[in-house]
Amino acid sequence: LTRGASRVLSDGEDSAAPSAGATPKAGSGAPAVLTADQLMEHSRQNPVAGGLALPPPPGAKASPRPPAPASAAEPKRPTPVQVMRDKADFKAMLRKAIDGATGPKSLATKLRAASARAGNECNEELRMEVSSALARWDGVVKAVLEMMDKVDASKPAEFTTMKTASDELMASLQQCGDLIQDYLDAVQFVLDQHAKAKTQRANSERYYRKRVQNRLVLGGYGTKLSAALVVRLENYVNPEAAGDPFEASAFCFFPAGHSIADGIGAAIGTTNYDEKCCSLTGALDQNPRWGGACARLEATSNTFAFLPAALGAQSVDHPGAAPWAIACRAAQFRFGPQAWPMPGFGCFVATTSAAPVMVLALDIEGMLSKGITLPDFTNFMETQGGLAYFQKGVRMAELRPGSALWVPYGWVSWPLLPKATSAGQGSDAGDGAFADAEKADDDLGIAGGAKDRPASGPTEAVATLF
Repeated sequence: LTRGASRVLSDGEDSAAPSAGATPKAGSGAPAVLTADQLMEHSRQNPVAGGLALPPPPGAKASPRPPAPASAAEPKRPTPVQVMRDKADFKAMLRKAIDGATGPKSLATKLRAASARAGNECNEELRMEVSSALARWDGVVKAVLEMMDKVDASKPAEFTTMKTASDELMASLQQCGDLIQDYLDAVQFVLDQHAKAKTQRANSERYYRKRVQNRLVLGGYGTKLSAALVVRLENYVNPEAAGDPFEASAFCFFPAGHSIADGIGAAIGTTNYDEKCCSLTGALDQNPRWGGACARLEATSNTFAFLPAALGAQSVDHPGAAPWAIACRAAQFRFGPQAWPMPGFGCFVATTSAAPVMVLALDIEGMLSKGITLPDFTNFMETQGGLAYFQKGVRMAELRPGSALWVPYGWVSWPLLPKATSAGQGSDAGDGAFADAEKADDDLGIAGGAKDRPASGPTEAVATLF
């Protein structure tokens, strides 16, 4: 107010002061005198730093209003080149995430491979949870791929939205990865346990396979022949049933119910088989060092009624044509005329023992043609050529009550009883022939320790009919 009054006085100090409330005339050149209220109102409308602002005098040019201070700087728009770089970097980030999620070293790939190896070792619940986790993982990866395909064609606003959505996808991918890692650990644990059990089972089989081999060696088999025989026993499969009529020049097996097997069972009933078996087993009990014993049975004309016409006996009165009863101990090598009557002659073999009886047969024509006689059979089997001859030509059949076997002329046969286990007779094919330790020991007469068993194993009986 003081400055305004001073300005008025300096412009017209020689003139008389106008009366209060007087209004200057227009165009008189006299300055306008403003009241205090007018000055305050003008200052509110035209603020300046450091005091009040007076209106310009009449006729004077108005000074330009100073620009208002900018409250915030407007963001600069990115150039097309910068946009291209941002999109390329974003796609590279997505590509890296996809490669890590689908590569050969990714968690999902490892889990799929582990699940395939585990197979049915994992329970149904775990397999379903693994499938669900992998499906969720594949869904996130698919969403990332779709986003990457849309990056180049996206507008600036859409691109900004994609960046925000990508953070959520990466978080989901991380969560799925943690879940898959947990399932991978679970499946790997199952695989480790299965491998451990498999190793233990293999060690057990190897241990009892060695025990069986040692038991055969103690029974008179050679070391190499015992090892080869254990392998054949472990992989044994029953031969196919022979036809009716059967081929007399071939090794033939007759299962229970076959006409030949039924005929042999009836023929045994016409002899004094039971009496002779009791006599033979009693003799073995009284002579622990004997590996076996045999005796000729009394036969009648009806004994050979089951024989086909082509094999009809010319004379049942000849001592050699009579049936024989054989008793032997487990794992004993019963080979030769003193153990198996008339080797090389064709014969039918049947058993009445509760335990299965393994009968081995070998064509000796090739062996004899090389100058190797029957007394040299054991030594010949310990050579490389003898083992090859045995493995190529030996035939085996497991006999049980009701079944029978035909050994053709020119073959030698001997019993091995009882057999440890049979891969084709109720055992688990994946466990091996000697997985059941107690079964292997009992079959070979070695259960319970040396103090609790006979020196040469239990005795059984085999009926051989000529």
